[in-house]
Amino acid sequence: HFYKRHQMASVPPLQPPDSFKFPFPPYDIQEQFMRELFQVLEGGKLGIFESPTGTGKSLSLICGALTWFLESEKQKRINLEKLVNDKSVDDDDDDDWFANAGKKQEHNQKRLEAKEELERIKSKEEKLSKIKARRSQLKQTDIEQNKDEFNELFKEVKWMQKAVQREMSQGSGDEDILVEEYFSDEEADDDFEVDEEDTSRRIFFCSRTHSQLSQFVREVKKSPFGSDVSLVSLASRAVMCVNPSVKKLPSQAAINEKCLELGRKKSKATALDDDSNPTKKSKSGCGCPYNKSTGTAVLRDQAVLAIHDIEDLVLAGRKTHSC
Repeated sequence: HFYKRHQMASVPPLQPPDSFKFPFPPYDIQEQFMRELFQVLEGGKLGIFESPTGTGKSLSLICGALTWFLESEKQKRINLEKLVNDKSVDDDDDDDWFANAGKKQEHNQKRLEAKEELERIKSKEEKLSKIKARRSQLKQTDIEQNKDEFNELFKEVKWMQKAVQREMSQGSGDEDILVEEYFSDEEADDDFEVDEEDTSRRIFFCSRTHSQLSQFVREVKKSPFGSDVSLVSLASRAVMCVNPSVKKLPSQAAINEKCLELGRKKSKATALDDDSNPTKKSKSGCGCPYNKSTGTAVLRDQAVLAIHDIEDLVLAGRKTHSC
């Protein structure tokens, strides 16, 4: 990453703020937690934190990490802009013009890379702005179409519970399938847009259970940073799949294998309803009728513009018939 490779040594490290944004006045132990976490992240270190039950560890982790993240991204942009505008190069007092020319070339190369990084950041911001504008136009239509969402949500929760139980009962044994998923060239779909690589930083939160992840998402929503960040929940195919003919399979391994098989097919596919009855023919392309670029693009926009837990994303995918 350019910024990490060329961060100027003269830039002092970020210091924790005098007070952290928090939904309520934090306790001393929460303040100490966030302050130490901020310094660990800024220093690029590995931190192990422990706190008693009921002391608000999740909220302290969220507010401490996101405070550092937003401040760091802001400082990163300032440093990049400063480097782009810095046209001066200190020449040595001696007459070694060759060495001075080399320094100027190196400095100009850093300025060029900084400019490219800034352009990527601005391009991403413009894309999000366009998506927001497009989503706002569709908002009223979505409201009219989602009047029955309350009842659908309860149906979805029951299905999610069954999927999680099935996944837990299967245990391990899917490593080969996961490797195949990430390294198989046969899965490529020509219908999908290939976006430029996103080099922006991300924060990953991992937990042992889906219920803990859902709780974490709720904590982010009620934190002061709920409108400042994008959050996407990740889970296995057994939980996230919206294709009825695939999700009804008896095991996690069978679901993974069927999904990969459909991803490799280039023949025409048939969409199925909840009772596994054929509904309509889809256009030629990927074998899974739910894995279409038009539908997944809509689902992607929904995912990055608001904070959703796993149940929200599955429900949206079922409604839009999108993977």
